[in-house]
Amino acid sequence: LAWVHYQMGNYKEAFKLSEAYVYKHSAEPDAMMHTAFIYAANGKKQEAIEMLQECLESSFELGPVVSKQIKDKLASL
Repeated sequence: LAWVHYQMGNYKEAFKLSEAYVYKHSAEPDAMMHTAFIYAANGKKQEAIEMLQECLESSFELGPVVSKQIKDKLASL
């Protein structure tokens, strides 16, 4: 649900949901990546960087396309 809000541009609502239900509640790399993107959109860059770096450790699970998205996002932060 948080990711849908993010994609619709509702960054504050996405942040509220991510903070309450995903951040530090899930270690799934895809959920962590989405949460990192949401945090970055809300100015929480340090937390986003930490999550994205942790996601890169699971790049084999995420695949090459998603890993490139993560690297691109890290470069933009």
